[in-house]
Amino acid sequence: MVSFKYQSVAQSLAQLIDNGTLKPGERFPSLRRTMRGYSVSLSTANQAYAHLEDKGYIRAQAKSGYFVTRPASHRLIEPSKTTPPETSRSVVFQAPYLEMLEHASNPAYVPLGCAIPAPSLLAAEPLNALQARLLRSKGQQLNAYGSAQGLPELRREIAKLMCLHGSTVSQDEIVITSGCTEALGLALQTLTQPGDTIAVESPAYFGLLQVLERLKLKAWELPTSRDGIDPSALELALKSGTVTAVALSSSFTNPLGTMMPEPVKRSVLKLLDRYKTPLIEDDTYGGLGFGGCRPAPFFSLPHETEIFYCSSFSKTLAPGYRTGWIRAPGRIAQITKAKFSASICNPLAPQLALAEFLSSRDFERHVSRMARTMETNVARARRAIAQSFPAGTRVTHPDGGFVLWIEMDKNINTTMLYYKALNQNICFAPGSLFTASGLYAHCLRISCGDVWSDALESAIYRLGTLACKELGNQQSEETFRLPSISRTD
Repeated sequence: MVSFKYQSVAQSLAQLIDNGTLKPGERFPSLRRTMRGYSVSLSTANQAYAHLEDKGYIRAQAKSGYFVTRPASHRLIEPSKTTPPETSRSVVFQAPYLEMLEHASNPAYVPLGCAIPAPSLLAAEPLNALQARLLRSKGQQLNAYGSAQGLPELRREIAKLMCLHGSTVSQDEIVITSGCTEALGLALQTLTQPGDTIAVESPAYFGLLQVLERLKLKAWELPTSRDGIDPSALELALKSGTVTAVALSSSFTNPLGTMMPEPVKRSVLKLLDRYKTPLIEDDTYGGLGFGGCRPAPFFSLPHETEIFYCSSFSKTLAPGYRTGWIRAPGRIAQITKAKFSASICNPLAPQLALAEFLSSRDFERHVSRMARTMETNVARARRAIAQSFPAGTRVTHPDGGFVLWIEMDKNINTTMLYYKALNQNICFAPGSLFTASGLYAHCLRISCGDVWSDALESAIYRLGTLACKELGNQQSEETFRLPSISRTD
């Protein structure tokens, strides 16, 4: 995943800290020594050190050089492969997701709950300026219903974007939707009848589970690890003859943040080809890969099975624009009809503003900048978790996106913890949101999408302290030096 020389150097030096070769408080190798050892320029060495400082591995001390800080995140173990029941279940949503969404928009709460980036990290300003200009010049034309399939200019720019994955994509194969969740719903409506079974990751994106519940579909949850779903478990589900379709995230899944390696994706596609089972692909986070690398989506790999590709701009540009899309060759008439009956069409002005923004080079630069910010945020959050959560806590180590999945002792109930955290103005997503099988009551997901601050770091420490208390640990808030939790920082 490393694409720049300074990142390679930084990663190599970080390993010396993570494996204990260099310990907290020790002097870090000098810039000159690193230049000689890695045969790099002073500029590259400086970039590597700045990167390590940003991640909290080292700190500069005036006139004394660099010293190792206490990252502690190397102590974290990743969650083990999940083990959901090998059968389908009806989805009955009882978790507090609507309440969590309300708290996410309330500035009184530290936003660890909803996976929405901070407005200042998104492209709201240039997009709003574009939309304002368009409304001034074309206000009457834009104050109207558009095509149910979506604005041709936007579909064309999305097709160009998708062609970068190495596949030929036509704008005529795309329908614009109200976010990715509507795209997933349209794909499921096209493929299923009430009572059908959909194979999904476990834990799964709760928005997908919500759609399954609304459409009266069953979920067959598949064991999932850092490398995505277990292909042998998928084959077991397909052999049952009850699975109508499979819905998977292709990169940096929500909530695990995992990335399925390409060989595993190819194995999954071979199984789907053999059993003639369609795939619904959610690629919302694919552009936010760390190190400048974007994984190949399923649709870009060799396949015979039908693939419904769904994505949106909600995690990279503008969640408030509610703009996503679905690519479904051969099914456009059905999808467009379903879109019209669901919401008629998307507003024209946001579509045209997005089309103009995508046509510039600003989009690539913006997403690249966002990915670097999220990488730093995730590293900082993992370090804070390692220093404050109960011993034995397991945390994912994603290669992209901005969510972390935390697995704790089974004596901790994270729904109970959720309400206690709210009393301290902290919001997160309990693990029970992400399953139809009553699993993950001891797990939680946090979002690292906000601007990093003392308040955000403090919230993670306080959440860890609450978890320690839940476990009967004698640790107290005084154990840690906590910055203020004030949202005015």
